[in-house]
Amino acid sequence: MITSVVALLLCVTPMFGYVPLNVAALALLIAVIHGWAQQSFMLIVLDSRSRLEMVPYSLQILLRTVLCCVVASGVAMLGGGALDILLAELLVTVVLSVTLLKKMLQGIGFSWAVFARLCKTGFTKKEWHVAAILLLGTTLSFLSTSVDRWLAADVLSAKQFGLYSFAWIPLVAALSMQALLNAGLFPLIAQRRVAGSDQKALRVTALVSVGLLLAALVLVLLANKLIAWAIPIWYGQYQDALPLFLPLLAAAAFRVSDFWSSFLIITHRHVSLLVTQLILIMVAFVYCRFALDGTAWMQNPYNFTLLALFLAAGNYFANASLAFVVGRRAAS
Repeated sequence: MITSVVALLLCVTPMFGYVPLNVAALALLIAVIHGWAQQSFMLIVLDSRSRLEMVPYSLQILLRTVLCCVVASGVAMLGGGALDILLAELLVTVVLSVTLLKKMLQGIGFSWAVFARLCKTGFTKKEWHVAAILLLGTTLSFLSTSVDRWLAADVLSAKQFGLYSFAWIPLVAALSMQALLNAGLFPLIAQRRVAGSDQKALRVTALVSVGLLLAALVLVLLANKLIAWAIPIWYGQYQDALPLFLPLLAAAAFRVSDFWSSFLIITHRHVSLLVTQLILIMVAFVYCRFALDGTAWMQNPYNFTLLALFLAAGNYFANASLAFVVGRRAAS
């Protein structure tokens, strides 16, 4: 509901002469609806995850990814532009969302009468509190992974930002992979805590997070060499983006291996987690916006890759530190 309201407000802003990010009104409209459709799809597939049906959950996300790649590639090969590709992905997402939602409602025997009665009853104070924490956590998580791109989009030229966006692709893949891995690890960590203690849950979290980070950092070096070989051959127009990949690949390694936040959520340390994320975001944004604004630093795309790495590594180590503090207190 909140997502739909925000999307609606963004859609009507051009009517009042304001278009965020100085893009065309049509592009803004398509982008907002595209984002709304993606968010709606994720909310629908969360039904499978909430039932701990991880295979259907993963397959639903994989199906959308494959279909979007196939359809978008077809549109691009036929000469379609960026907006045409977004429209194609939007259509795929909406069709899948409607199909899955219809199947889900039929499976639970959905009744509009019961739904209306529940809406009339309303949420309890506790339920609103939980919803507010989840909303704030999701918002801060989004800002943590996006603040470098928002700043880059504001100060870099179109060509520079295009190169930066291209080099950002590994981070997109890392975030998607982390979500899939977390779908299986979150219940496992919670189970260890219920069956044992905070320390047992922390042990599993540390083993996975540290082990995956070390493996990912090794893959970063290999992937960087592979990218340096492949881009001149297949994407010659993006050769200027080669220096941007290594810091962003390192940031992707930290993002894909960060399961400390899951442990903190399971142990009811939501506030500490939110405060940590907020501090990192504010430090990065304020320093770049006010201390570095107008300087040569802000004109170099490479510096924004360092900002992305700072946010990813800072988030990882801050959450890890908090997790070990929680585990130590539980042991004493």
